[in-house]
Amino acid sequence: MASADLKAIFGLPPTEAINYLKRKGYNITFNWREMWKEAHTQSFTIAGVLKLDLLSDIRRELEKAIEQGISEQGFISELQPILERRGWWGKGLIVDEQTGEIEGKRLNPTRLETIFRTNTQTAYMAGRYQQFMENAKDRPYWLYTSVMDNRTRPDHKRFNGFVFRYDDPIWRYIWPPNGFNCRCSVRALSEDDVKRLGLTVSSSHGRIKFTEREMYEGDTIEAMYYDDPIYGKLFITDPGFDYNPGQVNYKPDLSQYPKDLVAAYKQEISHAH
Repeated sequence: MASADLKAIFGLPPTEAINYLKRKGYNITFNWREMWKEAHTQSFTIAGVLKLDLLSDIRRELEKAIEQGISEQGFISELQPILERRGWWGKGLIVDEQTGEIEGKRLNPTRLETIFRTNTQTAYMAGRYQQFMENAKDRPYWLYTSVMDNRTRPDHKRFNGFVFRYDDPIWRYIWPPNGFNCRCSVRALSEDDVKRLGLTVSSSHGRIKFTEREMYEGDTIEAMYYDDPIYGKLFITDPGFDYNPGQVNYKPDLSQYPKDLVAAYKQEISHAH
């Protein structure tokens, strides 16, 4: 999916997406499970890339792709010669010949596609959340939308068309992307939109539950699921994706609200911390 396609789908300028990436620090990880959920909103990492300068190069190309509308293939083409020069292009592990220590995991088109899609879509959706929150007074209902083709995860398909209010707690957990290469999105609707489209507004209160879910190699994690009255247990997210990247960093534009509400909000925040 090209960056230009993402901009068309999400309908917002790339400024918020670029800022989301630029706010991050860096973290070195070998396995993707070493940095979990909300930690991804604070630090940029790629599993197996153990060189800080290489991480910096990859993030720079991601930021450039969003800003300039560079396609996925263009992103890969820019990085391939850099990775080839440094011996990081291809498959398998990089091992120090003298010490035998593992220095990292090589990168190839398949891995770079996943890196591009996941990071770009997360950045766009984090920006979109902030945009939606600023307009929640006029468009308080949010519609979950899935790409309904044979590549879409079954639970994501079943969740297509669900509508919840912007302040429903479910958005803490299911804001896309909800897995590697997830193509789901969210639309903001007014009350008139909901009536015109004949949609039903759901509530997740009492229906957000947690259970142990098997991952890989026998590992289990606590996973969120939605207890739907029609379908039953729905795991909307893949392991490690049940968090909202936009919500973690969201700060409302207080200049547009009355002073008494701003004071009450600040007091609530100070008590929470």
